[in-house]
Amino acid sequence: VVDMLGKGTFGQVVKCEVSNSSDFVAVKVIKNKPAYFNQALVEIRILKMLNAEYDPDNDHNIVRLLHYFMYKNHLCLVFELLNINLFDLVKQNRYRGISCNLIRAFIRQVLNTLVVLRRASIIHCDLKPENILLKNLTTPHVKVIDFGSACFESQTIYSYIQSRFYRSPEVLLGHA
Repeated sequence: VVDMLGKGTFGQVVKCEVSNSSDFVAVKVIKNKPAYFNQALVEIRILKMLNAEYDPDNDHNIVRLLHYFMYKNHLCLVFELLNINLFDLVKQNRYRGISCNLIRAFIRQVLNTLVVLRRASIIHCDLKPENILLKNLTTPHVKVIDFGSACFESQTIYSYIQSRFYRSPEVLLGHA
């Protein structure tokens, strides 16, 4: 483990160095609670399907799940290591916004992801700037991450849908 990348209700994400290699990965360590464990299993199932069947060539801006394992009763998901999220990018720019060309490039890529999710009958449920990450700082390529709240269209049984600050009015009012 090299660094802490973030924390959430599910657990935490750490940056790890791959042994016998100079590569790094992001490892999502799930809290040892049945609800988080079960939802992480759904995330694994969804990402395995998306990565293998709907995005085998890795060109639809969906984070790659590389591996998963149990460690001290915690489910751990291993992902490709990405860079900062769009919220932090705007924050680093002192909230002055970003260029229209960059916004256009990001939107095209996210829409590309949404087309694939629609084809796969998957609802992300938590799409927000914090869940769209730059692949690196040198190119305008992004990836959609955090399928921990995602579900199949036929199985929309979760009461938690959307982060509070991004929740749509119809969901807030109970009309969705």
